[in-house]
Amino acid sequence: MHRALIAALLPLTLAACARGGLVCTDDLRSSLSVTLLDADGEPIDGPVQYAVDGGEAESCDQIGDVVGEYVCGWEQPGEFVITASAEGHLETEETLTIEMTEDGCHVDGQTLEIQLEADAS
Repeated sequence: MHRALIAALLPLTLAACARGGLVCTDDLRSSLSVTLLDADGEPIDGPVQYAVDGGEAESCDQIGDVVGEYVCGWEQPGEFVITASAEGHLETEETLTIEMTEDGCHVDGQTLEIQLEADAS
């Protein structure tokens, strides 16, 4: 995620996290971390996208130059539909629900490992 976007979201996140006298931590948490693997279990790059609660698909952010590691959403709860693909592999789709922590301050971030099948065609 671009630093400018994080800087723009952070004040909104902090303001939203002060609830009934509870002051939440000021860290911004990812909703979902994805590891994308090829058919042999090796990390692979490919487009990874997500949509929350039936909304528009957005691209997940690759974590630096780390092959196959992505972050999808920041402090977003809801039903996530994740779509992943890579050259020479079949596209796959996974669905999972991201909830808020018990105190309501942050998302209860999840991790997901997606292993793509080789495209035999």
